[in-house]
Amino acid sequence: TREVVDAWCATHLDGLKLDDIDLAVLIEDPEVRKLHGDARLFFDAGRYREALEAIGRAHFLLIRGMPGTTFFLGLHGPDTNRALAASAYGVRPSDLLNLEGFLPNVSQVRDGTIDIEWDSRARGHEGNWREDAVGYCLEVFVDVAIKLQHARPVPIPWPFVVIFDDVIRAKRDGVPIWKDKVEGLPPLQRVVGRENVAVLNQGEELRGHLPVSKKSGFESVLQPKGDDTEDVLDFYFENDQGRSVFARVLKSDVDILSRPKDSPELRGALPHLFPEDDE
Repeated sequence: TREVVDAWCATHLDGLKLDDIDLAVLIEDPEVRKLHGDARLFFDAGRYREALEAIGRAHFLLIRGMPGTTFFLGLHGPDTNRALAASAYGVRPSDLLNLEGFLPNVSQVRDGTIDIEWDSRARGHEGNWREDAVGYCLEVFVDVAIKLQHARPVPIPWPFVVIFDDVIRAKRDGVPIWKDKVEGLPPLQRVVGRENVAVLNQGEELRGHLPVSKKSGFESVLQPKGDDTEDVLDFYFENDQGRSVFARVLKSDVDILSRPKDSPELRGALPHLFPEDDE
C-alpha cells in the first residue's frame, strides 16, 4: 500500500514521496498554520523558548472552540477534561497532556491580543526549552491540529465561579465594608478592631466572591478569635489598585446577588446572559 501511495505522490506531487510531505499543509486555519511555521523557524534557529511560545499561540487558537474546553479562561497547563474530549477525535490524551505541559500559559486580553506567560517555578524553564522537547511538540501539534480542526462544538456545563461574580448591594446608606484588625500569631490571634475599606450607600453594589462555606476543622483553629455574635459575610473583592481584599459586611445590610462576568469571550459564548447587547 505504501508503494502505491508513494507512486501516486511521485506522479501528482512533483516527485515527492510520502515521507517528504509536511503534514502541516493540512492545517486549514491560515493563522494557526503560520504560527506553526514560525515555530519551525525558531526551532531550526535553536530558539526553543520562542518556538514553544508560537506553538502556544497556535494551540490557543485551535482549541478555543473545541468541545469540552473553557476556552475563554485560556491555557494554563495540561487539562484532563480537554484531553478526554479530544480522544473522541483520535487524539492520544497522553500526547495532548504532554504537549500542554511544555507550553506557556496563554490567554486573551480585552483588546484581543494573546498574552504569553511562563511559570518559571513549574514547567516554564530552560530545562524544558530543548531540542528534543520542541521537536516533539511540533510533531504532536500537527497531529492534534489536523484531528481537531473539524471537531464539532458541543455544549458543556459551566461552573458558577467561571461565569458569575457574587454581588452585594447595600440596603441603606453608609454600609461599612471592613477588615478585622488582629493581634498576636496563629492560633492565638484575636480581633481587636475594624478598619473600613469601603462604604456603600443604598443601591450601590460591589462585585467579588463569597466563600462557599466557613472554614472548619484545623483551619478554624487558625482563624482570629473575635466577637462572633454578629451575623457577618466574608467577601473577597478587587480594589481600585487591582489588589484582592478580604473584607466583611453585616448580612442584614446587604442583598446578595450574582451577575455574569463582563468579558468579550463570555459575551460571545453565552449571549443570552447579556440581553442588553441585543437592544
